Amino acid sequence: MRKISSLVLAAILGLTAVVQADRPNDLVKSIPNCGDSLPTKWYSGYLDVSETKSLHYVFVTSASDQAATDPVVVWFNGGPGCSSLLALFAEHGPYVFDDGEFVIKQNPEPWNKRANVLYIESPAGVGYSYAKTDEDTQHNDLSSSMDSFEAIKIFFTDFKEYLKNPLFISGESYAGIYVPYLSWQIHQYNLQADWSNDETITKYNLKGFIVGNGATDWDLDIYPAYPEVLYNFNMIDKDLLANFKQSDCHYYFNDVKKYPNKPECAAMWKTIQDARGNLNWYDLFRTEVPKGPILQAVNREGSVMIDGVEKTYTRGFTMQEYTPWAKHLLTDTPHVLGQSLSDYVNSQGLRDAFHIPSNLKGWNQCANGNSFTYHYQYEGSVWIYPILKAYNYQILVFSGDTDGAVPTLGTRRWIQNQNWEITKPWRPWVTDQQTSGYIIDYDNVKFATIHGAGHLAPQWKRKEANKLFTSFIHGEDIV
Repeated sequence: MRKISSLVLAAILGLTAVVQADRPNDLVKSIPNCGDSLPTKWYSGYLDVSETKSLHYVFVTSASDQAATDPVVVWFNGGPGCSSLLALFAEHGPYVFDDGEFVIKQNPEPWNKRANVLYIESPAGVGYSYAKTDEDTQHNDLSSSMDSFEAIKIFFTDFKEYLKNPLFISGESYAGIYVPYLSWQIHQYNLQADWSNDETITKYNLKGFIVGNGATDWDLDIYPAYPEVLYNFNMIDKDLLANFKQSDCHYYFNDVKKYPNKPECAAMWKTIQDARGNLNWYDLFRTEVPKGPILQAVNREGSVMIDGVEKTYTRGFTMQEYTPWAKHLLTDTPHVLGQSLSDYVNSQGLRDAFHIPSNLKGWNQCANGNSFTYHYQYEGSVWIYPILKAYNYQILVFSGDTDGAVPTLGTRRWIQNQNWEITKPWRPWVTDQQTSGYIIDYDNVKFATIHGAGHLAPQWKRKEANKLFTSFIHGEDIV
């Protein structure tokens, strides 16, 4: 592992772009319970973004005949503080665990069908990414994007053969902040490279970005949209919604903004929050507990022996742990989801396959306050869209339309507030002769819904989400 300065990196990339130089020591030969070999090349290792911070990555190469030229897509999960291995092993990787199941299986709709997908556990302190100082586990939207960009620079140093491939940044949930910020960082770097007239400085072939059910505008996303969403889902009555609005009540994600609410607002807000019952906040058409045996939130400490040393970890997650800022989830039933995934990623076999140092602690799906602190920024990421749209980057915003956490309603509102010209009107798009959702074009920005899926649309509507994703990155019509 090493850190390469930006100037040295630029010189190396500029002078030796034609030389193939991947990371042979990071090659993953196989993973547990998935056969003796992998269908395409996987790599796993570390990108040292500073002398004290290292981000863990897994690079899954494309399965298509055009793998050498297929786009490189960088993926981030949200949280903030949740591991991108959740997406790799539950949403759109080649092998996945499904809800309520305890055996990993082949995914018929992996996103690497026609893409080279780079999963990064970010920021430092999340998953198997690590920091050597307490200061390095303190993050915000800007610092996180700077570290992620350093990781991408180092990645393309060692995987030069992909440098000319189209590059897309992608993610879901709080990655609605991560993804535009990182795209903006790359854009700014490329502009400076152009202005310098220094041909030894390498530019990155950023073509656009993808955000799924992403937090973007704190004035409209998440809590500001939630009361009206519940009314539209027939979960609260019109009088409650009308009184809430008439009393000028406003609540925001994780109290990122403060509002002088009247005393009567608190009781109405609690009624609205309690209306969810035991439905799944991430999909209001889905129960919180899937079919099959479910672990209760007791005796959840898992352990594994790694080179003779016991490593402990928390098995699975409750709704509260997955979204600690959502105060209304604090009284949830104590069901635990994802315990099989936790056991798998913490196993000696997977750690060895992914070249995880034996001295690192156990892996948790989302970082807790003991190892990770995130400072939210007031402005969200909505300010970035007009900038990158003006430079003609291709942008896809998609939304599973039964999500209660980052509802489609809030996304539609912040997009409508941009007053962009509609170039293709609202229309259905189809998979296997069945309507998959609806899509609208604002020139180089597309907004699409995935019908009947919630926050984790790539997991719960795999075929439809893969069609949307693959068509977009290859510039194909989404019909």
